[in-house]
Amino acid sequence: MNDKSSYTKAEAKIHILYLVDRVPGVTYSMLRDSCMQSLYVDFFDFSDAYEELISGNLMDKVLTEDSVEVLKISDGGKAVLSDLIASINDKLLAVLDTIAADLARTRKENDKVSCRKMLTANGFEVILKYKDEKICSETKIICASEEEADRLARNWKSASGSLFDFLSGGAG
Repeated sequence: MNDKSSYTKAEAKIHILYLVDRVPGVTYSMLRDSCMQSLYVDFFDFSDAYEELISGNLMDKVLTEDSVEVLKISDGGKAVLSDLIASINDKLLAVLDTIAADLARTRKENDKVSCRKMLTANGFEVILKYKDEKICSETKIICASEEEADRLARNWKSASGSLFDFLSGGAG
């Protein structure tokens, strides 16, 4: 490994800690996509930095009631970030704050929609939920196969926002 690669990974660790601290509950995929698009961190440096933060107990993965894995900075991570934050220049801090605001908006949108799946005597029960300021909805559907339940969950996650925008008069 050359110096540039380790420097990039060290920077990526600080950036990841900063973002997870500013956006509690961010998912791995949201964080990865934001870092790769906005910070120009390549996938391998991001993945290595992420795994080292988890294995070093600076970040934790927490499973929500909807079986979504979200990230949380640990007390040790907060201490390290507190020590290193002074090494981030003001321009980069502004970029990180913009990324954090975008991640927070995305997380808030994602939190409106949830889906749980469980095996029952009749097949796979899928519980679809949507909750925002205007509408709260919960639907239970029994699927014959796990593949059907997974497809239903994927479709729910991708289409529910536009469906409820339409129902509440937000879409034309």
